[in-house]
Amino acid sequence: MIGAILTGGYGKRMQSVAENIPKTMLKLKENYTILDRQLMDFGSAGIKDVYLLIGFKKEVIKERYGNSFYGINIHYFEEEKPMGTLWAIRNLFDNVDDDVILRNGDTICDMDMIDLIDFSKKHDKIFSMVLVKMISPFGIVKVRGKEVVEFQEKPILNHYINAGYYLIRKEIRRFLEREYQDKDIEKSVFPVLAKEGQIAGLKYQGFWKSVDSAKDYEEVVKSYSNRDDFDFGSLIRGERSSFLRILRNKEVPVSGKGWIIIREGRIRIDGKLRKNNTMIELNGEKIIKAERMSLIEMGEGFENR
Repeated sequence: MIGAILTGGYGKRMQSVAENIPKTMLKLKENYTILDRQLMDFGSAGIKDVYLLIGFKKEVIKERYGNSFYGINIHYFEEEKPMGTLWAIRNLFDNVDDDVILRNGDTICDMDMIDLIDFSKKHDKIFSMVLVKMISPFGIVKVRGKEVVEFQEKPILNHYINAGYYLIRKEIRRFLEREYQDKDIEKSVFPVLAKEGQIAGLKYQGFWKSVDSAKDYEEVVKSYSNRDDFDFGSLIRGERSSFLRILRNKEVPVSGKGWIIIREGRIRIDGKLRKNNTMIELNGEKIIKAERMSLIEMGEGFENR
């Protein structure tokens, strides 16, 4: 299993904030970029080789990441002019003989990559795709007859969209070798795969954001004002409590006195299994191990070490 990230686009709608750099090089925090975050995701899942599919301002990416980053071996496939995502992915599979976890370079997602790997193993499909609920780009007006009864500001809709996060088996080559009119894989290969029943969809309900505009970028940066990412997951600090997101099988040392609440998932403390919606009183230093991706709320008296 290898990783790959599509990071060759121009980002035409992002020129006000990314005029001289690829969109994936935008900073989430000081010295921490969108691409840093994606590479950390691969490293946390045990992926040792990641291919960056580069184009626009490729020298900026190569200068930062070189041949190794976060303990991951970095490889590059370059396009000299915009060729589209179909060419980039076809070129990747022409040169590697492995299954690939592929990410769109302009997305941030808290899903545990191991969950996608397990999902793909359980489904006999060439292509597995992460799906997220669509957020309306506009406010919604509810009407009863001719009477306006309610306003909802950009609600979550009951429709799923492509999260730009895939596991692709190497058997995809026979689909990539066909001739297509459109140069984007979303408009060429995806419909063919769907028609032949070769796409499995993994629904994800957690944090996901696509950075498609300057406003999207501002919202992501704001979400990182009280957040730090680690190889075990992330820490989000609040006024009265903080939240630890711990990836499956990762261990996190915490220290302090007070309560923690398991908001999602399942963990072990001192070898004892603790499940979702459980409050636990702790005193001193403890090791929390997640049996699956878990969200832990910690009171004011605690911190991770």
